[in-house]
Amino acid sequence: MTIRIAYIISAYKDATHLARLIEALDDNADFYVHIDKKVSRKPFEKLLKDKVTFVKSRWISWGGWNQVEYQKELIGAVIDSGKPYDRIICLSGQDYPLWSNEHIHHFFEEHPDSEILMGMNLSTSSNVNQRSRIKNYHFFRDVEWRNLWLKNKLTVASRIIMKILP
Repeated sequence: MTIRIAYIISAYKDATHLARLIEALDDNADFYVHIDKKVSRKPFEKLLKDKVTFVKSRWISWGGWNQVEYQKELIGAVIDSGKPYDRIICLSGQDYPLWSNEHIHHFFEEHPDSEILMGMNLSTSSNVNQRSRIKNYHFFRDVEWRNLWLKNKLTVASRIIMKILP
């Protein structure tokens, strides 16, 4: 049985690495790619134009709602393709496979009814950096900033206020 895979990938830097990632993955897979609007798409399109489907670029900030939006866009492109996929695998443009393509296919053949997700309870984590991701709410995440100085000042001010409030 051959597993048909669609890879959805979000990238914001290093077009050469993204090209190596896609080259390392299954030749029979399809690739749907989102490039962060803060960077030029040209290097990515030049290296990858014949191998991937690009979706609309969005301004992305870590932890912002816009991360959900680009994921919806990528999944929508997979669905709109009309191709019957067995799996959709979500990757970052900074990822690289640790398993061979054969191992990936074998794994999914052995686990046809399993969905693989990772989660953690950040509220009970002993890692201070992980806890700060939920404790320190990130205002202004989804704003497309032209003035980064102002963004940084407002972000610092909002964190100070959040520490003062009960």
